[in-house]
Amino acid sequence: MKSPIYTWIAAALMFVVSGVAQSGKEFSATMVQTTQTGKTVEKLSIGSGKLRIEPQGAVLDSPIVVVDINGGTSYMLMPSQKTFIEVKGVQADTIHRMPFLSPVDPQHPCNALLGAGTHGDAKLSCRDGGRSEVNGRAARKWVAVLSGGKEGYVWIDAKLSIITRMESPDGTLELQDIREGQQAPSLFEIPQDYSRVRLGADAER
Repeated sequence: MKSPIYTWIAAALMFVVSGVAQSGKEFSATMVQTTQTGKTVEKLSIGSGKLRIEPQGAVLDSPIVVVDINGGTSYMLMPSQKTFIEVKGVQADTIHRMPFLSPVDPQHPCNALLGAGTHGDAKLSCRDGGRSEVNGRAARKWVAVLSGGKEGYVWIDAKLSIITRMESPDGTLELQDIREGQQAPSLFEIPQDYSRVRLGADAER
């Protein structure tokens, strides 16, 4: 079972990446997650208001996720079947209203990620760990401590203001090979030869 600190940081990373997609900063990166049960590798492509998550390695046949934050829609692409599923309900205005979905203020990461420093019944405090580096990029390290005393560590990129590495007793999550620059529009488009799969009530239309 993942610890609360690990779950919090992993979720925070994805929310922050979604917030960066709203900020206009475009880049690609490889997200590597290591836990007690194994390792997963995913390619991230962050466009203006759009996000693509593509599994790598042994899970190449897994779905590719494309999120259109501005359009309020996400897509699950199945390359082996050349099909996709469309899901409505991504609310761009919700992201703007929630501060922890925006890029992190390196000087006050707890406020940005957890509002008043709480998440449910868990209380979080942060301690500045000083200047650091993640894969050659300048960062600032923070020590996150839950009320139970369990510690996790996060590194915030000095330029992009996002979490680029986290560590906990249960594993690590890291963004590697960050490449800033405009992303190809085709990364966030549905290939023309893909067919839509309709589910539930949508299938009856």
